[in-house]
Amino acid sequence: MPEIEAALAAPRQPVLVGPDGDAMPILDLVLIGRSPDCDLILDHPQVSRHHAELLRIDQVTFELRDLGSTNGTTVNGVPVRTIHVGDGDEIRLGNFPLHLYLS
Repeated sequence: MPEIEAALAAPRQPVLVGPDGDAMPILDLVLIGRSPDCDLILDHPQVSRHHAELLRIDQVTFELRDLGSTNGTTVNGVPVRTIHVGDGDEIRLGNFPLHLYLS
């Protein structure tokens, strides 16, 4: 079936998956925080108003940058300021967990 072949051949949208299992599609640049002007708004007390940015570098790599948040950002349990992240990495904003999946 051509529809199935086309769907399988199409590039998949990267997503961040929250603790409740909801998948949030991400674009080339995502501002994450509690503020209404963020691209991804997380209403959680450990998340700062402008907590972090996620910038696409290429098809398999994003750069995660902490924006001076109060409770910090970790990737796979390691505190970070700026780091490249990829498929399956766990990102924590304060104690709020997200997982990045590229496909």
